[in-house]
Amino acid sequence: VKIRTVVGGRTFHSDRLKDLTGVRASENQARVILSDLHWFLARKEATDERSRRVGTVEWLTTWFEPMLDRIAAEWPGADPVQGYCDLLRFRLDMASERGSDVGNDEAFVEWARAGFPGFPLS
Repeated sequence: VKIRTVVGGRTFHSDRLKDLTGVRASENQARVILSDLHWFLARKEATDERSRRVGTVEWLTTWFEPMLDRIAAEWPGADPVQGYCDLLRFRLDMASERGSDVGNDEAFVEWARAGFPGFPLS
């Protein structure tokens, strides 16, 4: 067994997200968003570099950006990236309770019904 330790900088995740997608986010937001991207790619079985690049573009255009637009339309002036992170947390909790995956649209509707927990609306 070989163990290789790698130390990343304070902005490792935000730099990685920006490099992969062009999305700028705080370090904590980037960590959450990258997890979502990796989940999406795993569901698409994107294992080689080309399929991961194509999958990343698909994630951006069909998953991430439409939800950012929806959040921004609901709350002009609020940080839609933070809203997306809060939605992801809510979706994770829903999926854990249910024992199965939950889509963004369904999670958004339930998140709205619950009063947008975690998202600062003021």
